Amino acid sequence: MATINVGPGAVDLGSWFDVSGKTMISVSNPCNGTGTLDSMSFYFYYQDATDVKCGTFITNDLPTYSFTNRDYEVIGNVSYGSKQTFTGLNCSVVVGDRLGVYTTSGYIEGTSSGSGVPYENYDYFDGTTHYYYYSSSGLMGIEASGTGTTVPTLTTTSVTNITATTASSGGNITDDGGASVTARGVCWNTSSSPTIANSKTTDGTGVGSFTSSITGLTQGNTYYVRSYATNSMGTSYGNEISFSSLSGKKINTIINAKWNNSTITKWNNQ
Repeated sequence: MATINVGPGAVDLGSWFDVSGKTMISVSNPCNGTGTLDSMSFYFYYQDATDVKCGTFITNDLPTYSFTNRDYEVIGNVSYGSKQTFTGLNCSVVVGDRLGVYTTSGYIEGTSSGSGVPYENYDYFDGTTHYYYYSSSGLMGIEASGTGTTVPTLTTTSVTNITATTASSGGNITDDGGASVTARGVCWNTSSSPTIANSKTTDGTGVGSFTSSITGLTQGNTYYVRSYATNSMGTSYGNEISFSSLSGKKINTIINAKWNNSTITKWNNQ
């Protein structure tokens, strides 16, 4: 299993939101995997927060801000003035979910810039769908983590053996994300950020290093290549590398000769 996380971070953000009697949802940093959150952290301001609930929300529609509560934990009262972490929890989460919080009284650390913070003046930790008001900007001082399944982690190997029509590359999958890697290789295009919808290789399965043969290039073009790996959570990509195929032009040399005290210049392909 892999470590998963959601929420921007339980830190002192220099400002605050009044979350008293409200459900507020952090749009920034959606969950990067599917599994269970067993740890939740908060940074409250000014006074202890009371009757805190924290949980996961399905994002139905952005930017109109329709959310459905998936699961939650009743935390209780939380001290203010520093990061407070609660462990041993069991809150379901799916990749892309956002993290939300509710208190009967409390001020959560926040910022006046960043992603929007949807809010509603009720306790909506009830498994139903609601439309939320929208704070024009801001981050919120909450976070959660746990274990689950994510997309793989990998890097792209340097491009070598470049010719007018071929090259070599590959990748190294360092973490399968908690699910078997079923496809891997490299993809390339003449535009940045290539995907598996573009030209690609297929080079086995599983974690570890692999090599890839890039073919079908046009001479003298610039290409962008990334490694890719696919598991049950989706496809992820390694870092991007650019290279240029060889032009294939003849290299001319000049032959100088003397004849009757005159210099004669001749190209080797004439």
